[in-house]
Amino acid sequence: MGLGTNLKKILKDKGKTLKWLSAETGISVNTLYSITKRDSTRISIDNVSKIAAALGITTSQLMGEIVIATDEEEDELFKVLTEEPELTKEEIATYNSILLTEGFEEANKYRAEIIEHKNFIRIRNYFTSLTKLPTDESTLSKEQDNPEASETLLAAFHTLNQAGKAEAIKRIQEMARLEEYTK
Repeated sequence: MGLGTNLKKILKDKGKTLKWLSAETGISVNTLYSITKRDSTRISIDNVSKIAAALGITTSQLMGEIVIATDEEEDELFKVLTEEPELTKEEIATYNSILLTEGFEEANKYRAEIIEHKNFIRIRNYFTSLTKLPTDESTLSKEQDNPEASETLLAAFHTLNQAGKAEAIKRIQEMARLEEYTK
C-alpha cells in the first residue's frame, strides 16, 4: 500500500477532504489528488511533513511504515546523543600542551573540535548500523558528493536540544527510505 492509498484511508477515517487538506497544508488540491490517484512513493519530504502535521500523525504512519525501536536501540541512541566521548592519552597530552603554550581558550577549542569529530563518527556509525551504509572511512569519503555536507549537518545537529536531535534522527531515517533521496 502506497502513500496515496494511506492518505485516502486516513482522510476518510478522520472525515476530512482533499480540499480541507489543501487549505491546511498550502498544497494544491490538484497535487493532493494526483498523490492519491498515483498511490505514489515519490513525493517531496516537505509535502509529506506538511500532510502528516495537518493530519496529526507521523510521517511514518502516513507512508505506511511503522518503525518501532527496541529498548536496546533506544538506549543506544540515547547513549550516542548524550555521552561525551573520552579523550585518548595523546589527545590529553596535546590539550595540556596547548593549555600551557596558548592558554585555556585555545585548549578548549581543541578539545571541542576533538569531541565534535568523535561525536560525528559515533553518530555516523549509529546511522550506518541502521541503514547499512559503508563504515570504512576511505570508502565513505569516496562516495561523498560534498565533503562539507557532513560537517554542515553535524554543526546544525549540535545546535538542537535533545528533543530536536531525536526528531532530526527520525527525519533522516525517513528520508533514507525514500528513493528520491538515496543513491
